[in-house]
Amino acid sequence: MTGIFQRAAALLVGCLATIATGQSLIDAENLLIAQPPGFKIGYQSGHDNRSITEYVPVTETVEDWTQMLTVQVFRHATVDSALFLQGLGKRYMDDCPGTTAFRIIKGNDALYSVQRAWRSVPSDADLNAVMQTLAQVTVCDTRSADHACPSFDSLLPGK
Repeated sequence: MTGIFQRAAALLVGCLATIATGQSLIDAENLLIAQPPGFKIGYQSGHDNRSITEYVPVTETVEDWTQMLTVQVFRHATVDSALFLQGLGKRYMDDCPGTTAFRIIKGNDALYSVQRAWRSVPSDADLNAVMQTLAQVTVCDTRSADHACPSFDSLLPGK
C-alpha cells in the first residue's frame, strides 16, 4: 500500500484501538488523507451537512500560520467539482495571499475539498511534495468494489 494509506491507517487505528481486530474501522464513503507530519488540528467544526478541519504546524495557530491544510466535506452536495473548484479558486485569488494547491473529489455521498496553503511562495521541492501527496488523496466506499476501502488490518504491525 502507498504511504498515505499506511499513515491514514495509523491515524484511524490509533483513534479506534478498542475495536476488535477484524471489525471494519470505516463504513460507507470515506476520504483517505493523512495528517501531515509536524502538523496538528488547529480547528475543527461541523454544521448541517458541512465539516471543516484545519491543520497547522504544531508551533502555529489557525490565526497565525505559515502553512495550512484544510479539509472540507460537503455532504449531499450537488455541485459539479469543476464548478466548485472554479468558485473556490476565485475566492482564494481575491481574498488570500500566498499559494494554495487544491484537490477536489466528488464522491457519491459528498464533495471533498482538500487545500494546502502557504502564506508565502513555497520552494519547488515543497510544492512538488505536496502535489504528490494531494494526488494520493482518494475516496473509498465500503459499498462499492470499484472504490473499495483498504484493509486496515493488513497494515497493522506484525501482519
